[in-house]
Amino acid sequence: MTNRPSGHAPGKGVEKGRIAGFSRYKVCDSFSYSASSSSPSGEGEEGDRRISRKQLTELEMRLGERDRQVLLALQRHRYLMSSQVQRLVFTDASSSSAGLRAASRCLKKLREMGLIDSLARRIGGVRAGSGSLVCYLTHAGERLLRLHDRTAAPCRRFFEPSPYFLSHTLAVAEVSIQLQEICGKEKMELPSIQLEPECW
Repeated sequence: MTNRPSGHAPGKGVEKGRIAGFSRYKVCDSFSYSASSSSPSGEGEEGDRRISRKQLTELEMRLGERDRQVLLALQRHRYLMSSQVQRLVFTDASSSSAGLRAASRCLKKLREMGLIDSLARRIGGVRAGSGSLVCYLTHAGERLLRLHDRTAAPCRRFFEPSPYFLSHTLAVAEVSIQLQEICGKEKMELPSIQLEPECW
């Protein structure tokens, strides 16, 4: 028995909106879309196309600073919505819509290079727009970030996340992003953030 207040107490409605803004990451009809990757049917990760170390080095030379920041953010958070990428990396845009357009262009470029991909499912449904796409780092993207790191652990292979794992991962990313936004707004320093599995 606990002293937690019940939502069915007389004269009280069910308590709602306690963690406003996070409800969109809960399992809902947004996850009723196909759980397959956005790669064409019959193709494996990276379209069964092996990218050599030489090709990765050439791709690395074509990357700008923002491209690298996006790749590192995806490596750290595992899955990010396009709108979350915009809030993490494209913070100096004149408006949020301009930042989202810049983020979408960057993500499209990285996707065409084979360094990232997006899930077929969207958060909030198709009507949520381009900001609802969920992106992740491909095996080639992981290998590119580890080109000059001889001590790095083996690359993580992509697996199709369950709705519960995906909603949890995106919510954790949202907490991290909101903390950084609050600290930036209040001129506070945030020395470090430990995400999973670092914090285990």
